[in-house]
Amino acid sequence: MLAHIDASGTMGDSPFFVMAGYIAPVASWEQFTREWQEALDAPNPRPLAYFKMKEAYRCEDQFKGWSEDERNERLKLLCKIINRNVTAMVLFIVSTEAWKKHFVGALENRYHDRPYYFAFHGVMSTLARYLESKGIDEKVHFVFDDEGGEPIELIQRGYDDYVANAPEKFRKYLGARPRFENDQDVLPLQAADMVAWHARRLFAEGKGIDVSQPTVITVDLLTGVERIQSKWGEKEIKDAIDFIRSVELANALIHHRAIPMTIRSDPLAPWWKVL
Repeated sequence: MLAHIDASGTMGDSPFFVMAGYIAPVASWEQFTREWQEALDAPNPRPLAYFKMKEAYRCEDQFKGWSEDERNERLKLLCKIINRNVTAMVLFIVSTEAWKKHFVGALENRYHDRPYYFAFHGVMSTLARYLESKGIDEKVHFVFDDEGGEPIELIQRGYDDYVANAPEKFRKYLGARPRFENDQDVLPLQAADMVAWHARRLFAEGKGIDVSQPTVITVDLLTGVERIQSKWGEKEIKDAIDFIRSVELANALIHHRAIPMTIRSDPLAPWWKVL
């Protein structure tokens, strides 16, 4: 199994940070890639070098000069390609307001001021639990969009601890170190970009943010396949920082020991662990 994952939202411009994407067997991704490339190459009104949802929505860059009808037809085609090839969608949503309140400036490593590192492990834990619940006896390998600015080497090293500390029933689902790739080179990441963009706007609208109407594919995209969703609000984020500030963690920090994220055997328990 392969999961392709992208993130949407920053701490400054959105009430939610979203990490989202899709999981499917390798053969399905191969078929997806052929169909997606054909859709990009469609001549009317002109071929696309790549797809990015923000550009499509604004009719700029690759979509510059397109009419809304032309743009919408291409979106519908791409949405159908996703829904007929993937197994499931994963969404991990974090309240940026609560994150700012409890996490920003609270930990020594500044990359924790942004929820990317925690969402990264949350998505992997969520999908491992999904495979276990479905009885799908396959490892999942993760491909993340290389957005820039994240401590990739540190994240990959942390993954080794994450796997080592996971319960055996989940560890067997976790594949090799995650890869970070450019979405212009790896076409399934363009689908992840599409769903992450839509999910973030959907949750922003739920907060009463003044945004325009959903796109023509919002409903089909977010309901067309099975959805696995986790949402971190005030309670979950406060619980996380309280745990991290515990005496156990203080001792771990004093001795400069790693703090890998992992999956607890209890599905309702937090997925982080202190050595």
